[in-house]
Amino acid sequence: FKAGISGGGALPEYIDDVFEVMGVPLLGGYGLTETAPVLCVRGFEHRIPYAVGRPLPGTQVKILDEEGHVVKGSEQGVVWVSGPQVMEGYRKNPEETTKVMQRDGSNRLWFNTGDLGRRTRYGDISIIGRVKDTIVLLGGENVEPGRIECTMMLSDRIDQVMVCGQDQEYLTALVVPNVDKLREACEAVGVDFEAKTLPELLKHETIHEVYMNDIANRVSEKTGFREVECIHDLAFVRPFAPEDGTLTQTLKVKRRKVQVRDAQIIRDMYPRYR
Repeated sequence: FKAGISGGGALPEYIDDVFEVMGVPLLGGYGLTETAPVLCVRGFEHRIPYAVGRPLPGTQVKILDEEGHVVKGSEQGVVWVSGPQVMEGYRKNPEETTKVMQRDGSNRLWFNTGDLGRRTRYGDISIIGRVKDTIVLLGGENVEPGRIECTMMLSDRIDQVMVCGQDQEYLTALVVPNVDKLREACEAVGVDFEAKTLPELLKHETIHEVYMNDIANRVSEKTGFREVECIHDLAFVRPFAPEDGTLTQTLKVKRRKVQVRDAQIIRDMYPRYR
């Protein structure tokens, strides 16, 4: 065994830390099906944490802002890629192809990955999240929910989570609680766990406080988050699963599906809708 290789999605920082502490070399990589599928990967002699390494030979990466200009320094933007492993288009689907493929002035073909990223000072690429996952608050602030959700998932009280807040004043969260930990919390305050539904349990002031405090201890300005990234309320929901379309086969949350399924629950977390 020489090293572990991670791919498929951005590696949560805490997992990077765990492998580093154990002394296990971890080569984080990045790519998509449309890029056959590798674009970047860490090398043995250059393992920068929280990044997916440098582009492979012959591969070019550019990071563009909303106006299509290359960003400065380590600013974040949309990741575009070009190289011999990048597809020419979707088979027999020119309409979808034109949405993601673009030629530059030298006739070089570029692919829009749909990922948000930045370039580190060492030339590595760091993936932040998906463009379509970005939450825009009522005040115009852009929030990437991925890092917030990964941090919340460090709690053993939470099995699944999805941050909400599009066009709202602040962020909230849909939480699938860990059943055993929730039962323990109920027993500690004399609440009959078996006799109540999840929404009824959360109405108990102490139960609500336990979960909000747990989240606040992890996601706060003291732990490196912006004020607009803090969670102001939560709601318990049933698990996300492939069977109801809220989870992919690779266990990624389908945000739009959850937003439809739990639309009323989300609305109820914002006073102006009550």
